[in-house]
Amino acid sequence: MSPRGPSRRRFTEMLGFRLGFVLSMALLPVGLLAVLQARSLMTEARARSEAALVGETLRATQPELRLIRQGQGAAEALASVAPILVPAATSDPAGCDSVMAKAVASSDIYSYAAFLALDGRVLCASDRAVMPPVDAGRIASLDLPLILTRTGAGEDAAGLAAVHPAFSADGRPVGFTLINMPHTRLRAAAATMAAHKDNFALILFDTNGRILSANRQSGEATALLPANRSLVSLTAGDAFTFTGDDTS
Repeated sequence: MSPRGPSRRRFTEMLGFRLGFVLSMALLPVGLLAVLQARSLMTEARARSEAALVGETLRATQPELRLIRQGQGAAEALASVAPILVPAATSDPAGCDSVMAKAVASSDIYSYAAFLALDGRVLCASDRAVMPPVDAGRIASLDLPLILTRTGAGEDAAGLAAVHPAFSADGRPVGFTLINMPHTRLRAAAATMAAHKDNFALILFDTNGRILSANRQSGEATALLPANRSLVSLTAGDAFTFTGDDTS
């Protein structure tokens, strides 16, 4: 028999070993509970941090989102008087244009307003000398409440148009109302509504990953996009936070 066998048996039969073993088994649940509590506290702290960041983001977006909703409300309001605009477009085109001009004058963020027929023809416009900032013939097929716009050169060239379907008194679709909001005007108005934070970049984009608006110049906004995530991947699911490098 090996000389270590009896020694090993005698050690395990010692009272100190038995007490230590019993105490370790008794304290094991307490240790496991402490680990689980620590993990739970870390998860809760991370969730609170992410919620705070999401809340800060939502607060930062409020001014610009409010302005965009304002434009959508203006387009809807114009669409609500379509039963009046349709005959006026033929019998009193100057009066119909005046309605659009007054809509543009009601807010500094608007640059153009129009009432378009289903085929894209301009029935009324705030400025007849200006072409619609979108392909008017494609509005019906796009079926979007917001459309990216471009009017050529100049600081108001790129923007966002709020579009709303218009119906006759008997419910027939008769066209669309459109309100154009240049990015520069949206940025200026949003900066007036809320203090601008130099270290906070706000970028609004659609489900296709196209940038709709940003509180930075277009080139600077593109450089601030995440390098390891596409904008399309960020549109799935609920609000969340992540860390990563930008593309600059």
